[in-house]
Amino acid sequence: MVKKPIPLVSVVIPIYNGEKFLDESIKSILTQTYKNIELILINDASTDNSQKIIDRFKNKNKNIIALSNSVNMGIAETRNIGARLATGKYYAPMDQDDISNRKRLEEEVTFLENNSDYAAVGTQVEIIDTKGFTIGVRKYITTYEDIIKHIGYQSPICNPSSMINWNNLKKVGFYNTSFPGAEDYDLWFKLANISKIGNLSKSLLQYRVGHHQTKRTHIKAIISYTQKIQWRWIFTKKIFRCGFVITFLLRYLLFLVPSFLIWKIFEKLSIRNTRETV
Repeated sequence: MVKKPIPLVSVVIPIYNGEKFLDESIKSILTQTYKNIELILINDASTDNSQKIIDRFKNKNKNIIALSNSVNMGIAETRNIGARLATGKYYAPMDQDDISNRKRLEEEVTFLENNSDYAAVGTQVEIIDTKGFTIGVRKYITTYEDIIKHIGYQSPICNPSSMINWNNLKKVGFYNTSFPGAEDYDLWFKLANISKIGNLSKSLLQYRVGHHQTKRTHIKAIISYTQKIQWRWIFTKKIFRCGFVITFLLRYLLFLVPSFLIWKIFEKLSIRNTRETV
C-alpha cells in the first residue's frame, strides 16, 4: 500500500517591531507536533531588535526562510510576499504576538486532507493579555452552512488561527491590500464564494490583545473598509441575506460616534462575551 505523502505547510509571520513577544510566537511554531513545515519570517522594516531574534532562530533552524522589506510595506502586503514565496500545499498565517497550540497545524492538516471541498479552516481562540493570562475565549461558527448565514455580520475566521489551501489562495488573488486591517475579512468572502470554509471546534490559538494601538486609532477607517467589503459581497446570490443589508445600513451610524467611544464599546462587548464563555 502506497503511503499518502505528508503535505508541506508554509507558516508565514510578518514582523514589525515585534521583539516583545516574537520569541514565544516563533517557538510555538517550531515545537508543533506536525513537523513538515517551512517557516517564513518577514521583517517589515522593524526599528527594534526583531531582526536579531529572527537571525538567532534562522541560524539554528534549516526550515526557516528569513527576509526583510527595505521599507515598511504593511501587514497585508507582507503577508502576500510570504504567501507568494510559500512552497507548501497549505498556507498558515501567524501573528508575531500570538501563540499556536502544539497541535494546531496537525489538526488543521488532518481536517483539510479529509475534507478536500474546504479551502480554509480556522479554530476557536483563547484570548490572552500582555502578560499571557487568559481573559476569555472567542467562539467561531464551525460549519460552512452556518458561516454563510452569518458572514455578512462579522468575520467568520480568526486569520492567525487559519490554514488555507495555497491553490485556492492563489485563485482568489491572495489578500487585497486595499483594505488594511480588514484584508482577512475580504479573503473569507472570496474563498467562501468559490469553496467551503469552516472552523474546528477546538481552541488552538492564543490571541493576544491589549498592546496594539493600530485598530484603536484607525477604528473608523477599519469600519469604512468593512463597509466596502460588504458592499462588494452581500448582494451576491450565494451570500445575500436581508439581515446583512439592514446591518450594513445601520453600521453607518457609527460614523456619528467618537472613535474612542466606538473602541470602548467594541472592547467592552468583546471582553464581556469572552468571559461569558470561559
